[in-house]
Amino acid sequence: MNFSFRRGDWVRFTNCIDEQVKWGGNSDPRGVLKQEGLYAVTNVDVHKYHTKLRLEGYPNLEFNSVHFEPS
Repeated sequence: MNFSFRRGDWVRFTNCIDEQVKWGGNSDPRGVLKQEGLYAVTNVDVHKYHTKLRLEGYPNLEFNSVHFEPS
């Protein structure tokens, strides 16, 4: 599925695979975020082939948006 995210949205961490983490040099959410946890989006950085999300409480990490769904 393809979702459009905005700053201020709440998202749920669903899951990820190695290839999704490596794509674009994203941060690995495994071991950092809780499975099915809810997080507030603080920044959205749209690239040509992927989108990176920054989450409240994790200012120095950027996660691939495919790891999340709107909540």
